Order: sequence, then structure tokens, then C-alpha cells
Amino acid sequence: MPPPGPWSTLQTGSNLTGDFSPDGAYLLVSDAYGWDTSATLYRGTEMIRRLDGDSDVVTWIDPTSFLVLRWARDANGPEYDVVQAAFVAQVDSAKVTRVELPSGVAGGGEALGNGHGQVAYVTANVVPGDASRDEFRVWDGATSTKAMTGVPMAWSRDGTRLAVLHIVDTSHFQALGWIEILEWPSLKPLFSDRRIRTPLGDIGFDPSGRYFGYWSGGPTVLDIETGTTTTIGPTFDERGSDDVAWFDGGTAGSQLMIPLVDNSVSTYSLSGASVGTQPDVGDAVAASADGSLAVGYYGPFGDDDPLTIALMTASGSRQVDLPGKIDEIGPTVAPDGQAVFVSVLAAGGPTAFLLQP
Repeated sequence: MPPPGPWSTLQTGSNLTGDFSPDGAYLLVSDAYGWDTSATLYRGTEMIRRLDGDSDVVTWIDPTSFLVLRWARDANGPEYDVVQAAFVAQVDSAKVTRVELPSGVAGGGEALGNGHGQVAYVTANVVPGDASRDEFRVWDGATSTKAMTGVPMAWSRDGTRLAVLHIVDTSHFQALGWIEILEWPSLKPLFSDRRIRTPLGDIGFDPSGRYFGYWSGGPTVLDIETGTTTTIGPTFDERGSDDVAWFDGGTAGSQLMIPLVDNSVSTYSLSGASVGTQPDVGDAVAASADGSLAVGYYGPFGDDDPLTIALMTASGSRQVDLPGKIDEIGPTVAPDGQAVFVSVLAAGGPTAFLLQP
């Protein structure tokens, strides 16, 4: 039976996740079942090829190449795995090239590409039980920078700024630390505040790269140019999930979308003023890197939640029926807002679908 509405079926699997290329032209779908992992490359709905061998972590280097990390398995469990090998793959070739990353990559495969030729990765020079001494390097395809302390959080969309978390407290459910914003390629600090205590969050840079969002008692926006911060949005009791997203308000500039407990989504300006609220959208929200498309959705834990998502743009919103209940990981929106990937619990098991609105 074909999927309802505008959805196209990509593949079935387990723990399916999608990662679009920086320009949105390609999609890597990762399938993880226990310790067995694989990745499949798509151009739109066309499957190009399945990568040979395990693909434990993949991150885009630029619009046509990506880094693949493979772990050496440890019988004690995945948390003890270490990265055994790193490979570079191209979208137009089945060949993969092994590369050596100085200092190695930490177990768990923490690597973050900026889409412009660089990858920040946590080195294997970590001290067990002491996250405050984590180190990272930035690799440009040929050489790596010197090791620096911290854990990479996010790159700006243009690849010129890198947010780093310096972990100082691991006593909570999530490790907490202070934030530093570095300029690339100089790695000169543009901002740092050792008083901040924030987790490795999901907000990140706005589409312009001038503003950075993080959690500190609530969604907080840093203006990197001025060094000022503004706490935005409703109270803790009014908020839905922590899945908030940047939205491009056109002439109004970047805005922050925050889900509320009544399944509406409120939009706020950078000054913290409420811009508007859309009802019956969902309890979480995701958005494209350019902010042109936001997707409101219901997480996997509500048995009676509607099987719909809301597509929101500057010109309005519309509801789209889902082909099943969303799996554990919510939708992924293409950087240019031209496609949405989602894994749902369909009759044949977890199934990946693509929507090209």
C-alpha cells in the first residue's frame, strides 16, 4: 500500500535517522540495529547506493563528501567502543578513502562537520571520568589544528563560527558547562562566559550566525557581536518540550519557536517579545538551517496524539498527515527547507519516509 498523501517511502530498518547534505541535495539514512550499522545515500527519493561496511557515525564535510567513522567493538558495551578507522566518501563514487585523524577520535565518535570542508572532532585523548579535560581538533581534509579543550556543540551555517562547551559538572542528568564561541579559521575566541551552566543543547546558531541559543534557566539568546544575552519565552511550567528551533521571520529577522504544554507553538523576537502563537501544532518543533521551514510534531510518547505534522513558513502553515506514529527521533528538515525526513512506526516496522513540500 503506498504511503498517504505526499510521502515517499525510502526504506525500512531500525533506529533510522536522516542527515541531509549542506545544500539539501543528498540524504544519508543511517540504520542501527544493536552493533550493526549501515548508511544509504539518496538523491531525493532515488537510492544511489548503500555504503559497504559499518557506518557508525557519518557527518558531512561539504555538499559532496562526508566522513564515516567505524568503531572497534568492545564486549563490555558500546560506551567502551573506540573509533577504529575514519573514511572519506564522495557522493559520485563508490570508493572510500581511509584517513588518519591526529590524536584519534573519542569513543562514541563525536565528530561535527560544518559543510564547508572542516570537521571538529573530540580526540581520543580523554581522561575517563573527567569530562572537563576533553579535547578537540578541527580537520580540514589534510591537516588538523592543535588540540584545544572542550567539546564542539555547533557550527554556524556559513562555517565561520564554532560553539564549544567546556564541561565542569557531570553530577546531573546532563553534563553542564560554559560556552565559548570561536572564529574559524583563526580559532580566536569571540565570546566566553565561565558563569554559564548549560547542557549540550539543541538550539545552536540562528541562520545569520550572529546569534546563538542555549539553555540557562530557559531558552537564552546570545548576541555574539555585542556579548549581550536575553532569556526568551514562557515559564518552565508553560513550556512543552526542550525541542525549540530558529525561524526566519523575513524582514523581522531571526525568531525563536518554542512549543507549549497545550501543543501550540509560540514565536518570539530576539528582544523576547511574543510575535504570535499557532495552536494544535505539536509538542516539539524542528526547522531548516536557513529558517525557511519549521515543522511542528508530536513526540513518540503520547498514545492519543494526532498522526500529523505542521509545516510552517513565513507565509502560513498547513497540516500534513503522517504515514504512522513518529519513532523515537523526530523529523529532520533539509537545510534549504525543501524536504523533511521522518521515521515512523509503520506496519512493517520502522520506516523512513521523505516529504518534499
